[in-house]
Amino acid sequence: MAQLEEIRDQHNIPLPWLIRQFQRSTLQDEALRLVNPPPAEGPAPARSVYRVIQRSLHPKLVQDGNRYLRQHSAALRQAFEAHGVPPRVIVGILGIETRYGRILGNFPTIDTLSTLGFLNERRAPFFRNELTSLLLLSHEQRLDLKGLKGSFAGALGIPQFMPSSWRRYAVDADGDGKTQLLQSHADAIGSVANFLREHGWIRGLRSHVGLGSLDGLQDQSELIDSISVQGLRAEHTVAQLVSAGAIDEMPSLAPGTPASLIALPEPEVGHVYWMATPNFFAITHYNRSYFYAVSVLALSEALSSRG
Repeated sequence: MAQLEEIRDQHNIPLPWLIRQFQRSTLQDEALRLVNPPPAEGPAPARSVYRVIQRSLHPKLVQDGNRYLRQHSAALRQAFEAHGVPPRVIVGILGIETRYGRILGNFPTIDTLSTLGFLNERRAPFFRNELTSLLLLSHEQRLDLKGLKGSFAGALGIPQFMPSSWRRYAVDADGDGKTQLLQSHADAIGSVANFLREHGWIRGLRSHVGLGSLDGLQDQSELIDSISVQGLRAEHTVAQLVSAGAIDEMPSLAPGTPASLIALPEPEVGHVYWMATPNFFAITHYNRSYFYAVSVLALSEALSSRG
């Protein structure tokens, strides 16, 4: 009740309306279990970037992606013109997230965020903030929370935005006066592009350059450690990576381009390395995982440039 009173006071939303949103709420034990998986028994299987890429290249996923490119070419073109994000990257994200809008999740969103916000031991403040954003979103857009379902973590709609991202980054691309991410593919497409631009996407810049296993540097672990990153932003420039010896020659990028070396596990060789630019790291803000960004980019590169 204290959080609802705080929302009432800060956002001038009637308390009775807020209370009504929780009528018939139920505990979401499955969401708790999925957010807090039990420790794996025995050693974890070795992670492989090549296996991640192969999963992203499933023929049906690629075929459906090319169909989506054709069906929504106008909205994708509009998003590219407005935000500079290529259509194939947008479609790659939607393919990985929801199979192009077909799989949106079956967890009642308000119940899920309430459960995770008040009963979850990990990241409870995050989920309580998302619950607040969901209530504000519902009040602002007349979004009916009854029957609204999403992922086990509370993500919603075709692009699987958390409620706070919906409120902050969603755009009305189809011009109907609302940001409708549940049914409007135009809004979903434009919103993904806007999200990436707001997180550093640079028009016309390559996302990465594959460098292989860097065989010549395998015995220089200190050098590799000093120029590789594990965060969500580029911390060097192309010229610095060349100067450090990570790259033999200047790639087709300006020397001052922000870039950093990232290590991707591959059991056969230990690691493979990519030189990642701000566009790679923009995708990791969608999901804080290098493997996620690799999946999106692998799928996007497999799609036809002609749709």
